Amino acid sequence: MHPLRTIVPAALAGALLIAGVLSVDTVQAADMDPASVSKRVAETYGVKVLRVKEGDQDGKRVYLVTVMNAGGNFNEAFQVNTLAVDPATGALISQFRYTPTGHIFSGGGDRSPNVDASGTTIRQRSGRNSPQ
Repeated sequence: MHPLRTIVPAALAGALLIAGVLSVDTVQAADMDPASVSKRVAETYGVKVLRVKEGDQDGKRVYLVTVMNAGGNFNEAFQVNTLAVDPATGALISQFRYTPTGHIFSGGGDRSPNVDASGTTIRQRSGRNSPQ
């Protein structure tokens, strides 16, 4: 048997395999559109998607998906949350990251108590004017 008869089919099969792998990677590398992300989140987590918008988390583009739990006889009924979703995979992105000193939550706002005795802090947070 001639050596080219075994080398050429093997090389052709290898090239097709590599082309198939590259085409799968190309499809997976493309970002999902907001409608696909909305459908995936709704089906996966059993929530109603209220809004999907593009956002930024740690310098990376993400979809911010605002969802509402279904109604019912449980404490989280109708609860609204915003989830960060990876646009490439449609997977949820963790809202906190571990660091050497502990973990950091996403920017959820300042939850420190109002300890200013003059009332300046509460007026600033509530939008009230200072007394004159």
